[in-house]
Amino acid sequence: LQSSSDGILVVGNDGLIRFSNPAAEQLFQRTSEELIGSPFGFPIPVNRTTEIEIMSESGRPTPVEMRVVPIEWDEEPAFLASLRDVTEQRRAEDERRRHEIERQYSQKLESLGVLAGGIAHDFNNLLMTIVARSGLALRALPPDAPARKHLDFIEKAGLRGGELANQMLAFAGQTRLDFQV
Repeated sequence: LQSSSDGILVVGNDGLIRFSNPAAEQLFQRTSEELIGSPFGFPIPVNRTTEIEIMSESGRPTPVEMRVVPIEWDEEPAFLASLRDVTEQRRAEDERRRHEIERQYSQKLESLGVLAGGIAHDFNNLLMTIVARSGLALRALPPDAPARKHLDFIEKAGLRGGELANQMLAFAGQTRLDFQV
């Protein structure tokens, strides 16, 4: 009991501490003399693992996993409380959760990029059809035809839309942006 890395306390039926090991003294930041005879101060759920928080003198709580089993101590019924500091375990769980959230965010961004790329490709295909057809229609019309200015506007709008589609493809990582002066 003395060399256990877990804090060990023996608590009598009256709720007073009868024994503490060095690890328990470290958890409670109190000496054995201060602990023995003092009230335990926590519920004693027998044969169950629960979590309690031990407040340090600085006011910071330490999460502790507690397991209590009934025993006999000095020929009287008592409880053996095994206390394990789970601060590092909680920190590792928080870190794992943070990494999982970052991974999910990364996957969402990747999905968004794939979606944007697919939309941009389809949009670009539609626009190129519009640009090509308006170009063919322009060539078929005489130079003084009143519809020429409308077809010219359609062709220019289609080309601007194609530039937008290329920007979406660049955002999706499916093409390189080619910057020119």
